[in-house]
Amino acid sequence: MNISIADMNDFRIRRNKILKHLGSSSLLILLASSEKERNNGINYHYRQNSNFHYLTGFNEPLSAVVFFKNEVYFFCRKKNKEYEQWNGKLIGPSMAKSIFEFNYAYDISNFEEKIKKFIKSSNKVYLDFSDHDNFNYINKFIVNNLANGKNRNLECIYDANLLISQYRQIKSSNEIKMIKKSCEIASLAHIAAMKKCKPGLNEFDLENEICYTFGNHNARYNSYPPIVASGKNACILHYTSNNDVIKHNTIILIDAGCEYKMYASDITRSFPANGKFSSFQKDIYSLVLKAQSEALKKMKIGNFISEFHNTAVKVICDGLRDLKIIKKSSDEILEKKLYLKYYMHGTGHFLGLDVHDVGMYTINHKPIRLKKGMVITLEPGFYMNQKNIGIRIEDDILIDNDGPIVLTKDAPKSISKIEEICS
Repeated sequence: MNISIADMNDFRIRRNKILKHLGSSSLLILLASSEKERNNGINYHYRQNSNFHYLTGFNEPLSAVVFFKNEVYFFCRKKNKEYEQWNGKLIGPSMAKSIFEFNYAYDISNFEEKIKKFIKSSNKVYLDFSDHDNFNYINKFIVNNLANGKNRNLECIYDANLLISQYRQIKSSNEIKMIKKSCEIASLAHIAAMKKCKPGLNEFDLENEICYTFGNHNARYNSYPPIVASGKNACILHYTSNNDVIKHNTIILIDAGCEYKMYASDITRSFPANGKFSSFQKDIYSLVLKAQSEALKKMKIGNFISEFHNTAVKVICDGLRDLKIIKKSSDEILEKKLYLKYYMHGTGHFLGLDVHDVGMYTINHKPIRLKKGMVITLEPGFYMNQKNIGIRIEDDILIDNDGPIVLTKDAPKSISKIEEICS
């Protein structure tokens, strides 16, 4: 367990904000992620629910946190020597209360008994709708305990994820430090893959190089399954097979990021297997790079979140015209959405504890405005199946007072620098 003073301060501030929002008559219940079985008694690596971690910092399963009447009630497994012999130390309620500064901490076996009483005194209950298994369990428990009018005051069940998301959307200085570190490590991994690449290798050879670099810099886990796509595979947006032989004169698209202290990075780089772009590859790459560069200028506080995507699309439309890939005017390509054949995805998403982090992109069907402390990916792309070429360039951007900050600047993306590293 490695909880710093800065971490604890963040957790405390977040819990106080939630308590203030709830007031005296609302109840919020969050459960830790369940352990997931991989096969025949072997579990996947445990990864805590992001909302639960955001408010507690506690990373054991079979635990729960309850916010009620300006106090935080915590539940976890009690110490157990036999369990700990096989599986490692448990923190236990007493130590959890002391370390994490909860108002109360109990054995998890007391959870249902306690929340029965809380439910009866609440008129609103917040549950995490995004955690389906745990939501179904708690929702069923509430319904059963409200039978026969036991709580006529309960108005509705609300989504805790929406409530917590509005706070998670804006990163604290400590969160930004962890995301920056994750981006630095991921940048090193992309450079390592560029250096290793050559025709004849398998895509998974580059995946192995990336994962080794992550682990070698204290980022043991990927933030998502890496995409290592060569040639035609780069036109498959979510390609993760990573098992084709790398052919001569193809483009390699690598989309890979790591988790550092549970915070994600997300980088995509595209580069030539032979070390040099062909003339056509260079044209397409330059177009995508220009789309990203122009879109970045729109990532300023106060601008609508849709502006940088619209800017990237306009540049791609101009490129389709200029390169005579579509022999129509740029305006017609845009209006008729003919560009979707070559650029069919959005240009960015929030980043944080989740690689596709929480947060509203629209309110009442209108795009939100960018705010200081948001972290967003910027990832225009171009995919041409008939030429077996897919290019995407993705960076992680911090929205700041002085303009957007590229957190992934250490991952090279200029043509000259990429060719220098690859060759």
